[in-house]
Amino acid sequence: MNTQFIKIDMTPSGINPTFHISQYDVGRVLGFMVYNGSEVVDLDMYTCKVEAERTDGTGITANVTTNDNIGTFSVTATMSNKADKYRGQLVITKSGQRIASLPFIMDVCKAGMDENSSAVIEDASLYQQFTAETNIKLSQETTARQNADTTLQNNINAEKTARQNADNGLQTQINQIIAPTGEAPNPAEITDARIGYDNTVYTSLGLAIRGQVGDIHKLMKLEAENVPDTTQTLVYDSDGNISTVYHKNSSNVAIRTDVFTFTDTSITEVRTLSSGESLTIVTNLSTYATTVTFAAA
Repeated sequence: MNTQFIKIDMTPSGINPTFHISQYDVGRVLGFMVYNGSEVVDLDMYTCKVEAERTDGTGITANVTTNDNIGTFSVTATMSNKADKYRGQLVITKSGQRIASLPFIMDVCKAGMDENSSAVIEDASLYQQFTAETNIKLSQETTARQNADTTLQNNINAEKTARQNADNGLQTQINQIIAPTGEAPNPAEITDARIGYDNTVYTSLGLAIRGQVGDIHKLMKLEAENVPDTTQTLVYDSDGNISTVYHKNSSNVAIRTDVFTFTDTSITEVRTLSSGESLTIVTNLSTYATTVTFAAA
């Protein structure tokens, strides 16, 4: 059944809008759209009700349901059981205070037959039967939709739970890799491990490991270069100082060369080039010690 709407303005215009209904209409829905000039009024902000008085003095009240800018109410038997044309008003209140009383006309047209006639009674019975069947169908459809929504939500929740469990399992595996059960990392221990054998403080544990392993590698290479069966050739400058030391293997190939620079009697620079290594330079030395291993007897 279509809802009959009237537009009603907060500012009286002298012409009252009219609802047109038939005698004995019951349950029909009537609605208001309220304006304040050209602006639509949001009725959800207010409490609304209908007040009216028939020409025989019978008072009428009805609650109004609001939804955004629309207010609706249902026609009762008191409103429609007598052909009449009477005045009513939409009462708008907020926090118990009346904001506006907006007048309208209720025009109840006389029915073609009295409601107590057999035809009217039959129509009423058919209408009630139709209404009951419609309500049942609506209830069934609402229940079906609610069940479908519940099933969908349950599926979504199950999917969320499965994903969360999978994520938790993966996180547990990662935690086991990073820190096996019972062996949680100790921050103080990690900090201590960043300090090298020579008290060098590295910025990360990885740098500390790689740096010190590199030092060991260089030391092992140096030791390998000074094994027996190597020979050293010393070159002196005109002042009698050693200017260059060549370390050669058994094939007479230089595997390390030390080049010295002097100022007076002080060593100011030592350049060392080892096989497979980059050139290293040490400056401002007063003394310099190097291992010289002579050929085995």
